[in-house]
Amino acid sequence: MGNHRWTITGPGARGRRFESCSIHELKILNNMGAFIARQPNGLLCRFSTVVDCITHYNMTEEDYIELCAENAREDARYNLQRKNFIRPYEEVLDHFAPNNMTREEFDALCEVMSSPVKPICDNRKNGNSQLEYAAPHCWVARNKKGTLTLFEQIPRRCENHWWDRDYQSCELEPDYFPDLKWEDEPIEVELIIRAI
Repeated sequence: MGNHRWTITGPGARGRRFESCSIHELKILNNMGAFIARQPNGLLCRFSTVVDCITHYNMTEEDYIELCAENAREDARYNLQRKNFIRPYEEVLDHFAPNNMTREEFDALCEVMSSPVKPICDNRKNGNSQLEYAAPHCWVARNKKGTLTLFEQIPRRCENHWWDRDYQSCELEPDYFPDLKWEDEPIEVELIIRAI
């Protein structure tokens, strides 16, 4: 990720180097106070207002995006290891209020979440560690400009595009499902999730 100098040299830093920090510690430092600047050579640097020095330099925009993404991934891994981070499912049921979702929508979603997701193909018998899963209840819709979107829930038609209220969607290649038009209703599809 470019040529980065990761030595902390501010008051109280005691010459500590980022190489000796965990990524989670580095993420905490990243969030404490810093800004990104465009260097004279066009690349990016990160300046920490905590230690009053440069902590990263010669980053491309992709380097910076990857730094943020890795921090987020490490934060998620860290959270999943925390003792009380994952709460009992009963709390979902106890805390529901029909303000932004109807009781019928909530009950239907709970039914989907309670259905086991079984492997539809186990390639481990052939020495391959891949498992394939079928995710139920996915829909594909064509937007007015021709883009194609995959949704976890049945989407709603807006003026120029389809959307679902939870923004659980992703763009697909527009040449998939060539017969699906903007005027058509979304079609239900089976999503195959394959571990790599």
